[in-house]
Amino acid sequence: MEFDESLSTVHAYLCADGYVIKNPDTQKQKYYYIGFRNTNLVLLKDFQKRFREYFGIVPRLIEGERCVVQNKELYEKLIRKFGSFYPRDWKMPSLDNKLDRKWLRAFFDCEGWVFCKHHQNRHIGLDSINEEGIDQVVNALNRIGIKTIKIMICPNTAELIILLALIRVMASFLVCNSVLDSPINLEASLVI
Repeated sequence: MEFDESLSTVHAYLCADGYVIKNPDTQKQKYYYIGFRNTNLVLLKDFQKRFREYFGIVPRLIEGERCVVQNKELYEKLIRKFGSFYPRDWKMPSLDNKLDRKWLRAFFDCEGWVFCKHHQNRHIGLDSINEEGIDQVVNALNRIGIKTIKIMICPNTAELIILLALIRVMASFLVCNSVLDSPINLEASLVI
């Protein structure tokens, strides 16, 4: 699998709010699911479109809930190439700057949030329990010129990791790389 814009975006969606799963080997009936859970219809349709563009398969869209595909061969390819997509295990792929931007945009669409106190502390943040994945995101943001820091809320348990970026730079990045048809409302709780 060679990365392009579609695969970069699909991979980020799967790392953020997706799943690539099968049932336990002990069960007689087998199933293999690749899916993306999100309530934002724009993101669901973007996932569906990009999945179709890359894999030639149209995921079933359940509005306000998810997109899902049942496909054993594709499940095995994804797991063999990328490993686990579980929250603690996902890894950001090594991409060029253009594809890094696509991956980051899709990931922040799902996992990002805005913190804005009146006239101070303007940040875009990201929550994750995957410290290695967050380190990869921090490195990618710094590589493309977005000064970023990582703050661990529970350093002994690593239950929650928060990524903060300077909002003016990050906001312009998000607007320029938006999948949405209209500008971002930074006052919202980041359904970008």
